[in-house]
Amino acid sequence: MLGSEGGWLYGNHDDASYPAVEGETWRAWTLEMFDWFRTGVLSNGDPLPDYLFNVSPWLLNDAKWASDSWINGNNEAEIAPLRATLETSAPYERQFGGTMPPPDPDQTIEDAVKQRVNAVQWMPVNNQGALWKFAKAHDLEDQQTDEMELFYKGDTYLAQVFNKGIVYAKKFDWNNIRVIPK
Repeated sequence: MLGSEGGWLYGNHDDASYPAVEGETWRAWTLEMFDWFRTGVLSNGDPLPDYLFNVSPWLLNDAKWASDSWINGNNEAEIAPLRATLETSAPYERQFGGTMPPPDPDQTIEDAVKQRVNAVQWMPVNNQGALWKFAKAHDLEDQQTDEMELFYKGDTYLAQVFNKGIVYAKKFDWNNIRVIPK
């Protein structure tokens, strides 16, 4: 599968519930999209599917679509630093084989949780969830990942990493939240 017209239009603000996609946000998101192919890992930590061969930006150059063009477009000055970064980046080969191995049936839930949380990029998000509230009540400090699902022996669990521990529970069983110290 080839992803064409990919990425975000600079300055887009179609969804008012999110900030406009511009400046450093646009640059970081676009670089991360290209980074999927260098690392073989998507932004949420899942493996990049082998059937996705590439993603290209919306429009590189088209006079009829000046608002969307990276070259000779309305936002060329804002886009130029990212273009320079991409043009000077070291070449790499797209990474394949990104399927996650099935969990070892003999591993403990703690090991399955650790395997899953170590497969994602850690960054703070979702401070309204049950796991976050539990972690705050137990002085585990700040979150380092979003909540993520994992499947263990037929059940769905949620896990989230905090400074002082990894918090997890069966999905919707918020009375039995557990902590793995870090």
